[in-house]
Parts: sequence; structure tokens; C-alpha cells
Amino acid sequence: TAPPRASSRPLGNTGLQVSPLVLSGANLASPQPFFEAREAGLNTFFWEPRYTALTQFLRSGRNLREGLVIVAGTYHSGAAALRRDVDTALRRLRTSWLDVFLLFWVRSPERLNAEDFAALEQLRAEGKVRAFGFSTHLRDVARDALSQHPWPVVMTRHSAAHPGAEAAFLPEAAARGTGVLTFTATCYGRLLQPAPGAPPDAPLPSAVDCYRYSLSQPGVSATLTAPRSRRELLQNLDVLSRPYLEPDALPAMRAHGERVRARSRQLDTLVRRAPGGPRDALLALLEEEEGPRDAGDLPSR
Repeated sequence: TAPPRASSRPLGNTGLQVSPLVLSGANLASPQPFFEAREAGLNTFFWEPRYTALTQFLRSGRNLREGLVIVAGTYHSGAAALRRDVDTALRRLRTSWLDVFLLFWVRSPERLNAEDFAALEQLRAEGKVRAFGFSTHLRDVARDALSQHPWPVVMTRHSAAHPGAEAAFLPEAAARGTGVLTFTATCYGRLLQPAPGAPPDAPLPSAVDCYRYSLSQPGVSATLTAPRSRRELLQNLDVLSRPYLEPDALPAMRAHGERVRARSRQLDTLVRRAPGGPRDALLALLEEEEGPRDAGDLPSR
């Protein structure tokens, strides 16, 4: 039975309405789970050209397309390259528009230049994209970019282990009407694992808890999920019935996130500064662990 449908949420001032989850096509090998997600109320999908099953789903019919929000993007820059990548995506998906088109993997202000902004504005004026923006791990770059140009959408890293955007970026985005998508809500699965210093009776959060944490932050419209199987997808769809974490659960999630972050800092210190070099540092770290988890047990991103 499909979970209750969630209310759609505005993506800033873009005029787009998105589901709380954005389903990535990175790991699913069959189109069928995408149909199940759509039936459950999920309408927003993250697409790249190599996502074969998602491509098949998105090309399955005009009636389906009208209700969907497709998020795509490019690793290139320059007006000609941006236009080429948009046109290529339109041909592959057999559609006449993309809902959100992002500059992927932005790591410096120079990537967010006036020429590319103008080129994206032109593509929006032509109706080839309905909204545009960029993705980045760097919240300071994201915040500063909004003061240079009115970027309609930003996709940025956010989780209980990386909550810095809550103070450094989200308020500015909300004030400007920028639509915010988040990714790595489970911190690549680290938030689903025990962390040193946890109280013995502290429950581990689920992936659903992690998504709900990000969605509970003011200004966040939706968060990315990249399940590796239909089973993981069906579990994650529970987010749709309640796309927020209960207020009394937030302190425990933040505390767990801080422990996970401290563990990551420890790893960084060992790898970068251990007297024996990176190899000895990693061996020292592994000695502290119970051993690597079986690959089949690794959680979804």
C-alpha cells in the first residue's frame, strides 16, 4: 500500500511545487520503482544522462511528464556549452522543457559568473528551463553568490553532521526567496552508524529521520534521496507522510550529528598528521573499528 501523499512544497519563488523527496536515478536499475514513487506522491526526480532506468521512466508518456519536476544540470560553463547540454537533455528525455537546470559541483565564485547567469536566464526566457541554479558543498560560496545574482535555486550539502548551512546560508536564501534543495542528508550513511561517545540507550536514526531533519529546517524545500534498491526506496517514502522531524527529536539528532562530525574530524587528523603517514594513520583507525560493514549492509545516501 502506498504511503499517504505529502503536500507539495514551493521551491522558493520559482513557481514550482516539489515533493519533499527528490528521487535520484543514480542507483535504481529498473523503471518500476520510479512509477511506485510517483504513485506514492513523489513528483521530483534528479536526472543525469547515465541514469538509464530513470530515463526510461521519464520518457514513458506526455501525460506523466506534465506532473513531474525534472532536476538536471551540467559540469560545463560558457553559454554555448550550457545551451548544448540543455538541448542534449531535452532530446534524451523527449521533452520540451527542464524544470530545474543546475551548474553542478561549484567550488569557486568564478564558476558563478555573469555570463553563465545571463545564458541561463536566456534559456529560461525561451522556455527550455523553468528555473536554474547551482549545486555546491560550500555554503559560503552559495551565500555570497546570492548577493551577486538572484540565483533562483541552490542545491547544497546539509545534514545533522553538517548543519552549518542552518546559520550560514538558509536564512539568506529564505530572505531572498531562493529555492533550496539539500543532499547527503545521511552524510553518506555515517549518521546511520554508531558514533563514539553515544549514550548506551541512544537509538540510531534511520534514513527517514535524517531526511526529516533536513526538511525541518526553514527554507529547505526538498532533499535528495538515492536508494540502492526498491526496498530502500519504499522505506524512504515514509518521509512523504510526515516530512519533518518531531521537535522533541531534534536535540538528539543534533547531538548524534555532532558525534559523527567529531569522528570525521578524528579521521581527518589521523590521515593528515599522523607521524607514520596516511597508511599508518588509516591502519590505526581501522584497529579502533570492529571491521568494515558488509557492502550489502551499507545504507542509502
